[in-house]
Amino acid sequence: MHSGRFAALGILAALLAGSGAAITAEPEKIMESVESYQNSFDGTGPLLATVSFDATKQRMPMIVFMHGFSGDKNAVLPDVRQFARKGVFAVAPDMRGRGGSAGKPDCGGMEILDIAMAVRHCLQKYPDRIDPDNISLWGYSGGGGNGFACAVRFPDLFNQIAIFFGISDYGRWRGVSPNYAAMVEGWVGGTPEQLPHAYAARNVIPGAGNDPFSRIHLVWDEKETTCPGFFHTDFFDAARAAGCTNVTLHESKASDIRRFKHGYTTDNPDLSWFEETLLFPEIQSGSRAIRLPEKGRFRVRGFIWTKRFALVLENAAGTCDLEYELSPEKAAFRVSHLEAATPKLSLLLFRPEGGAFLASAWLNGKEVPMKLTTPSERRADLSVEEAQ
Repeated sequence: MHSGRFAALGILAALLAGSGAAITAEPEKIMESVESYQNSFDGTGPLLATVSFDATKQRMPMIVFMHGFSGDKNAVLPDVRQFARKGVFAVAPDMRGRGGSAGKPDCGGMEILDIAMAVRHCLQKYPDRIDPDNISLWGYSGGGGNGFACAVRFPDLFNQIAIFFGISDYGRWRGVSPNYAAMVEGWVGGTPEQLPHAYAARNVIPGAGNDPFSRIHLVWDEKETTCPGFFHTDFFDAARAAGCTNVTLHESKASDIRRFKHGYTTDNPDLSWFEETLLFPEIQSGSRAIRLPEKGRFRVRGFIWTKRFALVLENAAGTCDLEYELSPEKAAFRVSHLEAATPKLSLLLFRPEGGAFLASAWLNGKEVPMKLTTPSERRADLSVEEAQ
């Protein structure tokens, strides 16, 4: 069979050569590679992600595809390749401890920061390929849980977040999905009774108001049992209570022609239909830069990481409220209602340039000492020590 195919190509080549036409092999448009990076905050690495894109295009929208709770990026590679052919810079990370990535899974804790690190790596390596103002994340099941956490912890990173049958509270999920209880406890490090602050950080519902910018789509079927619908409706209600109108519910019913049942697009073509019909056109509508206001307040669940600053509780275990005020010359942060195993936390400031800069912080109403390191670099680490 192969020899006949090559013979036919040879005949075609001879005919074209006789006519004076030049023959050149068409370059492969779709480029695919496995990228290696690390979490610069806790050093976990190497972390791996597959990227795929059309090599003839520039300034493409990026979509990050997140695999399920115990899966790996292979489950979403069909989506990656499909949308790369549509002009998307598509990325599929292996979460830490899964697939080829190093580290230990921690069930929605510090591992969520690995996702932002994958985005940062791609932006740095492929700056001309990616539109930094058109970045989306689509996650399925445990990947939907990652989507909830990304909305709360990265409020100015993603323009669109699509959460398919996700998990917004891992402590509660442990109770309603007993088949996963032992895995949750192993990855978190104990039970909710033993580690209440760790589980509080993994309930992101109270932080639903942190992100009023992203277009957030919550997708599930009314018969969903693994990740029941209340994980979506509770998040939606909390967002609305905080004044956010950017969250949309998409619940399919038993009477509907299309059902958003648990699985991947390879299992359920109705999920592909939803992506093609609703999500992708929204992305194609264009860039939309997200800029934090100069003053604001966040409800921190483990950590929060913005383009201008970050606050990380030790081991991403615990919760607090954070008020911030920023200007080109100074920054002020007020941390209150801190509930954590230890009051140790870190503030990181990402500055456009070095030079003189003032920073101050208060913990529960008392100014606390800060150690400023690398003052001349783009990033300055501010460690807030325990208030005495």
